[in-house]
Amino acid sequence: EVELANAKKYEQESVTLREHLQETLDLVTRKLTVLQATDRAAVDECKNHAVSICFPFVSFLVVFNV
Repeated sequence: EVELANAKKYEQESVTLREHLQETLDLVTRKLTVLQATDRAAVDECKNHAVSICFPFVSFLVVFNV
């Protein structure tokens, strides 16, 4: 009877731990998704900034056939 009680206790602890690990995994996955979106936005912003800086020089080269 004691062994059965211990087995049930360990089973419950195992379920609780599994649920906690799943919640942690879900949280990390959500944070990674946000970070990836932030990185993409930063890259897009950088590209747009680079284009806005480079465009006048490219236009100059095209206009003056340099």
